[in-house]
Amino acid sequence: MKTNIALALALTAAAAFAGETRFHAPSTDRAQQTQQLLNSAAHAVSDGNRQVADLWVFPTADQDTVFAQYVVTAKGGSAEGSTGERHLEVLKLKGGRIVSRDDLTRAGP
Repeated sequence: MKTNIALALALTAAAAFAGETRFHAPSTDRAQQTQQLLNSAAHAVSDGNRQVADLWVFPTADQDTVFAQYVVTAKGGSAEGSTGERHLEVLKLKGGRIVSRDDLTRAGP
């Protein structure tokens, strides 16, 4: 267990130093196996004109699909104490880009 946590922390630290988007992921074997997919998803979610905070990315059994949970805050805001919008999405990626996105926190069409 300690090895898994240490490895997860090392991977997160390495991503931060490499200029990757900061995010949280579970310390599971599946998360370690899909680290590149999780990095791509985190970068794709954070890319754009919105400020994303408290980003969690979870792998699924599908090799191209993840769950992403995050808060969109006002520019200069933070997730703590913020009235930001919380999101839970299912993301399908291809080539590091989001090709399908289903926001589970929004009502139907």
